[in-house]
Amino acid sequence: MTLAAQTTALVVEDRLSTEPLAVHAHYTRDEVLGAIGAATPEKPPTVREGVVWAAEANADVFFVTLRKSDKTFSATTMYHDYAISPTEFHWESQSTTSIASRTGQRYINHAGRGSRVLLLAREVPEQRDFLYLGPAQYVRHSGDRPISITWRLDCELPPLFFLEARAVS
Repeated sequence: MTLAAQTTALVVEDRLSTEPLAVHAHYTRDEVLGAIGAATPEKPPTVREGVVWAAEANADVFFVTLRKSDKTFSATTMYHDYAISPTEFHWESQSTTSIASRTGQRYINHAGRGSRVLLLAREVPEQRDFLYLGPAQYVRHSGDRPISITWRLDCELPPLFFLEARAVS
């Protein structure tokens, strides 16, 4: 085995041992929360919002619905979330989150604080499963209540999903 192949095998093996979710696989909200330890059979998930702070995993988990309608979303939850490129994603925080808040600071400074951001998306609310886009890193932000944040994805979006996610912008 070449050095490059050995290194790749070690990286894959290391990520599999620390990541309970496979990038670009589909999961329900409950499966994600169970996988990262934020829910158990004894303590089932009760969260239905698109944002979850999972203290057990030291991670913010974002469940994004790309195509929203006023039939299923209120005016205050019609966030403008979309793919900028195969490796960058525009996301809006909850409408009550300010830059100065603990939550806003956790988003913006997650890397320095040692926490992670996990991004999942689905096209429409009728889809039960979300596509796990993977871990994401803060790039920049603008605005307040909601905060518009650009995240850099650790893994490129699948090409067909990128086309769908870009089309909503």
